[in-house]
Amino acid sequence: MTYKEHFQKVAEKTYPMSRAYNTAMNVGSFGIHKALNNRALQGQVNEGTKPWTKDQGDVMSKMKKEDNGKKYPISRFLQHPATWAASGLVGGVTDAIVKNKTVGQGIGQGLLGAGIGAAANYGGAYLNKYTHARALKGRAEKGRTGWGERERDTLKQLKK
Repeated sequence: MTYKEHFQKVAEKTYPMSRAYNTAMNVGSFGIHKALNNRALQGQVNEGTKPWTKDQGDVMSKMKKEDNGKKYPISRFLQHPATWAASGLVGGVTDAIVKNKTVGQGIGQGLLGAGIGAAANYGGAYLNKYTHARALKGRAEKGRTGWGERERDTLKQLKK
């Protein structure tokens, strides 16, 4: 087996790019990003909602519901793609208003900016959910212990 074949085989199971992306997001948010993602994922499992991606479904199927019944609504709200899209929409409209000094002149630009901002943020949220699930699978495959209590529990469940 060549080095390239070996690396491809290992990369398929451990998802190094998803782990790197997720770590970069976590460092930029001083650890809040990973905690929110893990709480939101556990809340989805506790509530029994449908996963956003296939990888997220794989992770959720191995996780068990918590006995405390918490659904973590704030974490799920903050990590929902529609929330990210709304923040992009507000940013696009605000940018157009600030540039044109009035609401009336910037309607066309505001709508364009709102659409672009919403689409970009929705795509970013979807990418975040996709890479978070793959990063969890990769960390479990590599035998990592996790940063917080919730992630440790999740990784233990994925290793089984």
